[in-house]
Amino acid sequence: MKRVGVASAAMMAILALWAAEAQAATTKQPTAGPRVRAIERPQILGGLPAAPGTFAMMAFVAYADPDTGDLSVCSGTVVSPQLVLTAGHCAFDTETGTADQPAGYAVVTGSLDWTSPARQVSGVTRTILNPSYNAATGDGDAALLVLQTPTTAPAVPLAHTATDAALLGGGTATQIAGWGLTAAETTPNQLQWGVSVVQSNAYCAQQAAAIQALFDPARQMCAIDAPTFADGTCFGDSGGPLLGQRPDGTWIELGITAFGAGNCDTAVANFFTRADAVAGWVASAIQVLGPPPSTSGPGSVASPTVTPPGGSAPPRSAPTPPAGPKPLAGVYRGETSQHWPITMRVAPSRTALSSVSFSFTLRCTRHRRISYRVAPGHGHIAWRLTQSHGLGFDDTFSDATGEHYEVKGNFDSSGSAAGFITTTWRSRGFGMCRSGLVSWGAHST
Repeated sequence: MKRVGVASAAMMAILALWAAEAQAATTKQPTAGPRVRAIERPQILGGLPAAPGTFAMMAFVAYADPDTGDLSVCSGTVVSPQLVLTAGHCAFDTETGTADQPAGYAVVTGSLDWTSPARQVSGVTRTILNPSYNAATGDGDAALLVLQTPTTAPAVPLAHTATDAALLGGGTATQIAGWGLTAAETTPNQLQWGVSVVQSNAYCAQQAAAIQALFDPARQMCAIDAPTFADGTCFGDSGGPLLGQRPDGTWIELGITAFGAGNCDTAVANFFTRADAVAGWVASAIQVLGPPPSTSGPGSVASPTVTPPGGSAPPRSAPTPPAGPKPLAGVYRGETSQHWPITMRVAPSRTALSSVSFSFTLRCTRHRRISYRVAPGHGHIAWRLTQSHGLGFDDTFSDATGEHYEVKGNFDSSGSAAGFITTTWRSRGFGMCRSGLVSWGAHST
């Protein structure tokens, strides 16, 4: 029995529309800057349909723009019962510079065929852009979709720099998967998969230059199906995984499909956001959201633990690196997903925040948008960092003007921090103003 979210009628209508217009469906593409032509692809080219019992962590992501009705498709992976990891440009309109509206999404998990009655369909309550995502260059191209209805599909582990460096280097045999366009230029119902090989940073830089793109080895990697050049990603595969296998047989996500050649040429490398570059941010989001609501009882579906061809099954929950006993003391500086600065100071005790300041943009009902900077003061400068929150804090307060804030965050012992900010404000002149859920990341300076 399929599990359907609260907005089931709307979500099923979107899926029905997709079924009727699959041939005409567009695919999400990042708008390129003057030097960048990073394009997402629809389906695996030269690959094969995924066999039953494989790739259970995959998510089909459909988006119907509530304003224009335009349809698009991306791929993604389940990283927790409540979160699907996909490409940043699958959650952000690069033409308007605004995040996609959560109400437009339908996410299918639990089935390799997104039209199958066995699928689990969920709406999306909010999108969370990677704070490092640069829509102009494609750097840090990653986003999380918060599911309205938790999925029972297994979560895929993400690569970590310290433990998976060998797999992230050149020469690693990998698999790619997604619902992108095929050679026949059709959007498949069945998940497609293919093979590829991780390439060196020097090769990736050369391939990126050939398609007028930028390459950042700290946040990006590339792969190509050498020496046959038969398989590759295409429009609609964006957000799907580049999968590698650890020595113990565990399959992990090494990268997130980001861009490639505009004509989906399989002789040109495919580019991916490095999973190890976003693993900490994803782990923080999982911690902040907390455990999902119970899915037991009538209507719940238990998806079997499954594996890519020839590999062992991924675990059902994404690993969260253990937090150190205390964060580093001192000043942390970073940026929000709205591209505003954030600064905070961890007290010498290393158990509390002594100050926080941040800027934000509000969308108002009587004004297009306004920007502010706030430095919370009296009564809000000693937020405790508790182990129960993973060296994190969670505070809700209002200032003298009536603005309401919720600020959350998590620190680790290596000098990194990440979290979320939500701001609301009602005024006579501007009406109701909201920031939405704004993610942030910062590092010790």
